[in-house]
Amino acid sequence: MQIVFYILFIFSFFLTGSLQFIGLSVTLSTYVLISLVSLIMLSVFLVKKRIIINSYLIVNLCLLVWIVLSGLVNHTNPLLVFNYCSYVIIPVSIYFLIKSINKDLLKLRYLIDTLIIVQLPVLCLQFYFPDYISYSSKLIDPLDRMFGTFPLSSDHFLSFFLIINILYIGTKKSFLTFFDYFIIGYSILCISLTNSVTSYLFLFSTLAVILFFKSNIYLKLSYVFLSVFILVLLFSNFYYFLDLLGKPELLDMTNVSHIDEGTAGRFQTFYFVFISELQMFGHGPASYYNPLKGGFQLNLNFSQILWFYYDLGVMGVILLISLVFSFLYCFNISNYIRIYLAILVLAYSFSSTILDQITFLVILTIFAALFEKRNLDNTI
Repeated sequence: MQIVFYILFIFSFFLTGSLQFIGLSVTLSTYVLISLVSLIMLSVFLVKKRIIINSYLIVNLCLLVWIVLSGLVNHTNPLLVFNYCSYVIIPVSIYFLIKSINKDLLKLRYLIDTLIIVQLPVLCLQFYFPDYISYSSKLIDPLDRMFGTFPLSSDHFLSFFLIINILYIGTKKSFLTFFDYFIIGYSILCISLTNSVTSYLFLFSTLAVILFFKSNIYLKLSYVFLSVFILVLLFSNFYYFLDLLGKPELLDMTNVSHIDEGTAGRFQTFYFVFISELQMFGHGPASYYNPLKGGFQLNLNFSQILWFYYDLGVMGVILLISLVFSFLYCFNISNYIRIYLAILVLAYSFSSTILDQITFLVILTIFAALFEKRNLDNTI
């Protein structure tokens, strides 16, 4: 199992981006890797003849049933329905793989630290030589060019990895070492080079969470009053704040005039879909993004929440939220970490698709298992 995991880890975080750059199909490579993992996990099940049934697996089965029902009701091409089932197969396969090597996860700290240290030199090259994207066989938006060694345009997932690692280091019970401070500072520098506004906000909130729980009661009260003051200040200067973040489209969220052109922003698209009449079963699997018809059928927006809402209806969003919480409740971790991770995952699911992204799912599952091991061992 460990060999399979290390192959998956190294290929996903160190090789996929470079291979995509010269023409590799990330969809094909993902399916090959997940097929390998699934076959191995199936072999293990056939040998041990037991499988753990928990709330996470049950919610995934419900999602699988709902995808099939939505496909039948909307007369969706069976190939699209089968492809959409990857939103169940990929997360479940990674979950069981990492659960099977749970006892050896602490050895991964060295690999995680190595992965972090490699990012800054690569990010600097991507920052100072922006024209490199013109040599890519895959289209890369200039705003998404800062993704380090991760798959193409994965600046969101790189930042998620760095942020969740900062959270893990910063919330440990023992004193932080010099190397801990170095990794945190190094990670902050890496995140500052990306163009992920969502990540900037969560970097600040993660540091605030760490400081809050590392402080005594008097400092905690001070942080609460300071946070309230900052929120009031931001609310009173809402327009300036959005402009500063580079998100002025939020002020024009109800403007759906660009929907027909396919150029509307993510918030405008979500508003349009939300106010439109929606069927109980949505428009059917792969209605928002149809790989058989050449891609986006509405607007060019990546969002797991938006896609599920459009394709599967309100039940799709309910199942997505249930997946996040049922997944986190499968791990014995403290409630405040669990809630914060849920907020983090749902925020990224609004700005990206997450259930078909090996890098995101591996990161989330590894750190959930690490938090659990720390909690059970009552150490570090």
